[in-house]
Amino acid sequence: MKKIEVENYNMILWTVNDYCPFQCWYCPETTWGGSKDTYSWEATDKFLDKLFNHFGKGYVEMSGGEPTQWPHIHKVAKKFKDNPDWNLGLISNLGK
Repeated sequence: MKKIEVENYNMILWTVNDYCPFQCWYCPETTWGGSKDTYSWEATDKFLDKLFNHFGKGYVEMSGGEPTQWPHIHKVAKKFKDNPDWNLGLISNLGK
């Protein structure tokens, strides 16, 4: 387990899409057939570069709909892997 210093640490909840392949009673109906590709890779890459450079270090929790259905998830995971000052979490039903 990795120790995380709390001082000057940023936490962000990022909803990357509004699509889920299921229609669970506990989820909002707006996720029942939304869009898998809410953001382009170019916009995502630019956002992450600004985030990393401006805020220094932190944690981003990705959610959706279903973030595993988002086409850029692997590229985002690599950017976080390459940036040790930031951690990435995922809220998922693993429905992919």
